[in-house]
Amino acid sequence: MSLLIREHPTTRSRVLGSLPPCTVIAVDRSRAGQRIGNTRTWYRLEGQRGWVSGAYTRTLRPVLTG
Repeated sequence: MSLLIREHPTTRSRVLGSLPPCTVIAVDRSRAGQRIGNTRTWYRLEGQRGWVSGAYTRTLRPVLTG
């Protein structure tokens, strides 16, 4: 099942695309939106307009190089 990318942080907004399971993405910000499960956190995808619900994501630690 794919994760839907929404125009705004709500399930009522237009679907802009989707991501397959286990996709690693970069986000540029988060904000409170429609509650999904027990979270209101939504993440905006870096370099894109869309948002995904934090209910279906897992935060990974950044990898530092150098």
